[in-house]
Amino acid sequence: DLRVGTNKGHPTTPTEKAAKLSHRKGIWLPKQKLVQSIVHEVAGHVPCECRVMELLQNSKTTYIFHTIILHLGMLLHSKHKLEELSTIIAESRHAH
Repeated sequence: DLRVGTNKGHPTTPTEKAAKLSHRKGIWLPKQKLVQSIVHEVAGHVPCECRVMELLQNSKTTYIFHTIILHLGMLLHSKHKLEELSTIIAESRHAH
């Protein structure tokens, strides 16, 4: 109970607020992960991603960050994309 008023005499109960959709930003649901993997299998990667994967194989890191930041616009997003692409390359090496 929360007491409200000049003399704190009116009892009230706090209402439960529904969670905002914006609090879920950046969290991938299993269905979204599945759809994304199917799209990558069928359509392949974006040309920028293909270029970055080639650069990763040649280990030119400074130019890689420049290319990804130009494409995505934010340093944090580019770091996550770089991790994602490096794991894809590692998986393809283990597959062969």
